[in-house]
Amino acid sequence: MKKIVDLKSYLTFLSRNKVYTAINVFGLSVSLMFVILIGVYVQQEYSMDSCITKADRTVVMGIEWPEAGQRAIGSHWRVQKLLQKRYPEIETSCAIYINRQGMKMPNEELVQKDVLYADSTFFRVFDYQLIKGDPEHALDSRDNVVVDEQFARLYFGDADPMGKTIPSLNGTPLKVTGIVRQMEGVHLHRFDLIERYELTEIFNPYLYAEHMGNATGADIYLVLKPTASVGDFIATKEKDMTDYFKTFFWIFQQEGSDAEVRLIPLSELYFSKFESANGHSSRGDQKLVNLLFAVGLVILLFAMINYINLTTAQSTYRSKEMAVRRLLGSQRADIMLRLIMESIVLCVLSLTIAIGLAYYAAPVANVLLKTELHLSHLLEVKDVLLMAGLTLVVGVLAGALPAVVMSRAKPIDIVRGTFRRQTKMVFSKVFIILQNVITIVMIACALVMVLQTNHLITAPLGFETENIMEIDNAVGSNEGGADSEAVDAFVKELMKIPGVKLVSKTAGTPAGYMNNNTFEMNHRQVSTWILEGDENYMKMFGLEVEREYPGAEGCYVTRSYLEDCGLPDTVRSIYFPKGEYRRQIRGIIKPIHLRSITDGRSNVELWIHGHGESFLPWQYAVKYEGDAGEVFSRIKALYKERFHIDYNPDLLLVEQKIAKYYEKEAQLSAIITLFAVIAILISLLGLIAMSTYFIQQRQKEIAVRKVFGSTSRQIWASLVRTFLLYVVVAFVIAVPIVWYFMSDWLSGYSYRISLSWWIFALAGLFCLVVSFIAVFIQSYLASNANPIKHIKDNG
Repeated sequence: MKKIVDLKSYLTFLSRNKVYTAINVFGLSVSLMFVILIGVYVQQEYSMDSCITKADRTVVMGIEWPEAGQRAIGSHWRVQKLLQKRYPEIETSCAIYINRQGMKMPNEELVQKDVLYADSTFFRVFDYQLIKGDPEHALDSRDNVVVDEQFARLYFGDADPMGKTIPSLNGTPLKVTGIVRQMEGVHLHRFDLIERYELTEIFNPYLYAEHMGNATGADIYLVLKPTASVGDFIATKEKDMTDYFKTFFWIFQQEGSDAEVRLIPLSELYFSKFESANGHSSRGDQKLVNLLFAVGLVILLFAMINYINLTTAQSTYRSKEMAVRRLLGSQRADIMLRLIMESIVLCVLSLTIAIGLAYYAAPVANVLLKTELHLSHLLEVKDVLLMAGLTLVVGVLAGALPAVVMSRAKPIDIVRGTFRRQTKMVFSKVFIILQNVITIVMIACALVMVLQTNHLITAPLGFETENIMEIDNAVGSNEGGADSEAVDAFVKELMKIPGVKLVSKTAGTPAGYMNNNTFEMNHRQVSTWILEGDENYMKMFGLEVEREYPGAEGCYVTRSYLEDCGLPDTVRSIYFPKGEYRRQIRGIIKPIHLRSITDGRSNVELWIHGHGESFLPWQYAVKYEGDAGEVFSRIKALYKERFHIDYNPDLLLVEQKIAKYYEKEAQLSAIITLFAVIAILISLLGLIAMSTYFIQQRQKEIAVRKVFGSTSRQIWASLVRTFLLYVVVAFVIAVPIVWYFMSDWLSGYSYRISLSWWIFALAGLFCLVVSFIAVFIQSYLASNANPIKHIKDNG
């Protein structure tokens, strides 16, 4: 049997061509590393919730307002009971709500923990495993609680938690009836405790009250019977539910309301546009996942192009070896198979290195993708087979073209020295142009995304965002505002901290949380956002009054608020016929965009509480100067001293909150920028090697030109111009591609940049400079070499 791959011979070739080997192994290893990381990410994203055994017959209830373009999963908790009575297809249901709240530990330290409030049916819908306890009865009673295994160790130490008690939010003892293990691959966020949903009335009665004051709040999961079809249920019941809710549910009964029920299959929830009203769960970005997958393949394509280019460029030298093999009896098919197998061997070597690089780069990828990649899945049989298949495909595709070129070499051509002249590198030139096209496209796309994201983050919102931090209020609420003295005392202590310039008590801020008020006015539905603060509030956020009514009481409003109500901007009060009350207008403030320029919240009611008025703030807005970290460290120390809480907010600065709203855009631009850098690096290395081999093939031509009078400068310019021409051709091809895709992407933003000519010019110029750097040295050396040396060469 013939020896298909002579590893000793191939390794000798690789060792003698170190630049060729290094560039190919580096390019393939880095590319395969990205493919592995992206592959694991894509697999995790697309398998979200697949571990829930009843996912294929579970639907999640949502509400959509088509005219406003708003949608959210959830409804009132009591709705599910009505639905079970009305629709026999429903086997069971479960409502959940999550709330972060303070909890006193046995050592008297107050910590923030996530409590998941759920019905007793929770474990019948979700396959969370109980380390201890019976999932069928763990939440049977209102005073039962199931604790996370980590929380159990933190709270109870080495003692067995089962049967012991922990205090609820109002101090009532709850009995531990189960210890739960967190699940991977579900859309629900981590939680520390599971309590009965009815306990939400402790902190928000509207979530539980019979009058169903909250339109949303509870995320409702409906599990259908095995005999029911999810598709048929959704198709036939959405309209019926909408009509049914119009008979009793206030959010559907409002004049002008276009609210409609939406049912989302649980298997499709993760990639849906429906957000959780209480923020307990995550949503995936299917466009981002698909884009990442495509970009990963593009990077892999770059590496394959480099391999094809470099191996084809080496054909003159390798073909001598292959011609000798032909003389010794090898067939052309044997030569092609040998070269393809060599390509596969190189890919296997690169894959081995790529797996190690993937484990090393995983922490960075976790931060960039805002997830946790589980690379342990790479050891599963299906993933091993998938990687083996990918390596085989890449090896065959990358090795096929060089194999065709080199296997066609005839021994007589090698002897005559004519094979080099027959190798015109046509395919290599096409691949170089393609590589430059992709590089220009990625540079331009990254530039557009970075500029657009920065454009959104720095957009004028109508309120101050710089040097303001928001500190949560830890003072408890007592009826009658009895805690106002404690609040005022804390404000005074804050003002004593070096670096603190101003403090304002707030209940709703332009960049954070706020209450919503939706009502009917002049036969239309109006939604407004309520902000409250003390006398420092307007100064804190730089809010300007457009029109003031001296001596008037009530609230400030925006002009858009009055316009949506169908009222003139001269109105001094607003009458609400349904509630039979009148709201006084104190003045009109200049337009502001709450949260972000794209959020669409501009209807504002601003209530300013004068000195001596009692109201319990949600937060304290703090204006500071100097280093934010130093100021906050002092505030944190005060917080610990006063409230015995180790305060570590997720978001502290107003600027951070604004940037958070554009997190997906920033993430996407960062990812594309990273891939653009990698593409540029691989392209640069490939061009350096290609210019080396290309110029080597033209050494005799260069020598002859010098003999006939061409100067070194003319030859150098000719060589450089050849490669730069490829960039010009690539630029012409890339511009319409970038224009098409980026115009479509920008069209999704009402506040956007324009696709200026300089963006394309900068991308093309950058690629031109990279190409110039890649070929400059080799061209300079070739143009100044002694022509006699190469004229003697008959190879």
